[in-house]
Amino acid sequence: PSEQRAHETLVKELQKAKIDPALLKTARNFYLIEFANLGGIVMPLPLRLEYTDGTVEERMIGADLWRHNTEKCTKLIMTAKELKSVTLDPRDEMADCDLENNVWPRRAVKSKFQLFREAEDKNPMRELTKPAAPA
Repeated sequence: PSEQRAHETLVKELQKAKIDPALLKTARNFYLIEFANLGGIVMPLPLRLEYTDGTVEERMIGADLWRHNTEKCTKLIMTAKELKSVTLDPRDEMADCDLENNVWPRRAVKSKFQLFREAEDKNPMRELTKPAAPA
């Protein structure tokens, strides 16, 4: 209900501004992706876009994206298909100390404690050196 009210408010604002509300019924999907430059080095941004139909597209956003603000910026991506996930720097080409914030939607990451507590995989070579069980 709140989304419906927000949509109705937007349509009224567009009508007041004499903008055709039919523009909202486009067959395109619009995504705003925010980037933060934590290291201070201005670089191009390689992106991998995965769509819900299984197709994958790779894009390179030029370094001119940072021309107005070298710390934060936003990029509008318009696609004909719905996005399933976005990966920044899919080939690890950039110097990045925190790889966990390069994926949308966020992936669950195990803590060091969870990794320590995992059961060890069996070693097939060690299993061969053990005496066989009596038959």
